[in-house]
Amino acid sequence: MRPVRRANHHHFTVVALEAAMPTTITESHVTTAAAAKALGAKPHTPISSLSRFGHWLGMKPVKLPNGRLLWPASDIDKMLQGGGRHA
Repeated sequence: MRPVRRANHHHFTVVALEAAMPTTITESHVTTAAAAKALGAKPHTPISSLSRFGHWLGMKPVKLPNGRLLWPASDIDKMLQGGGRHA
C-alpha cells in the first residue's frame, strides 16, 4: 500500500492508502511509464508527444476514466522488433 497525498496550502497530507499500481496493467496494454521504459524514453515523452502531435511514434493510447493512459502492448512489441512506424 502506498499513501495517496493531496496538496493543502503547500503541505502534503496523507489522506488515504491505495494498492500500488502495477507497471503492467493487462497483457494487451501497458502504462505510460512502462511504455516509455521499454522504448528507452523518459516517462513524460509519450505524454508530451501525444499532446503535441496526437500520437507517440504512431501509437494512440486508451484513456481510462481516471485520466491514466494505457498503450497497446502489441504496438510496443512491433517497435521493439523494428517494425514500428515513426511519424
